Amino acid sequence: MAERVYCLYRGKDQESILMQKNACHDFAEKKGWNIVGEEQEIGVSGYKVSTDDLVKLKRIRKAAEQGEFDILLVFMDIDYLRRINNDFGRAAGDEVIVAAARCIENVFG
Repeated sequence: MAERVYCLYRGKDQESILMQKNACHDFAEKKGWNIVGEEQEIGVSGYKVSTDDLVKLKRIRKAAEQGEFDILLVFMDIDYLRRINNDFGRAAGDEVIVAAARCIENVFG
């Protein structure tokens, strides 16, 4: 049975979201996975989260708790990642990515 995948896209603009969505669809197709849901958040940064975006996150979490999907793929822009890589090296940038992944894991388990 193919894995059921939910995709969350977070980006600065619609162009960024479209790139993420295309990458997600390509990745899922190569793996033979079925995308069962998608959400997107545009312009989300730091603590500037709208009520609509919180509703989306709660909807995804509820779907996860009810076993509606097997894998959550999160595609997101990380502010200033390029600057961190350039100023402090790729190892520091990798640490930022791992920290972001841990935050996501804490929310969605």
